[in-house]
Amino acid sequence: MLLTLSDELTVEFYLPNEWWEHRGDACLYANGGQVCFVVREVPGYTPVKIHQIAMALGATEIDLTESEASRLCLMANRLIFEVTQLEADAIVGSSMEPLPVVGEA
Repeated sequence: MLLTLSDELTVEFYLPNEWWEHRGDACLYANGGQVCFVVREVPGYTPVKIHQIAMALGATEIDLTESEASRLCLMANRLIFEVTQLEADAIVGSSMEPLPVVGEA
């Protein structure tokens, strides 16, 4: 799948509970015209424009192969931790707290 980059495409950092056992792993997938980039479970998400990542890679199009997904994973991790270091620290720090059990006081 080849995507032409545009401002409408974003990379989103989600918190899906089913990915808890895979924290640190990443999954790149297309979803309704957006590219969603699951990094790991964090409280909330930080959107990053995918064209910023691609420009850093020197590309105007991204071929969604396993290789490109891996390169995007590395670049997105760099962006979230270098561009928004304080926010990333707060997100990662709070993700280490135990999750509340539904139904308990």
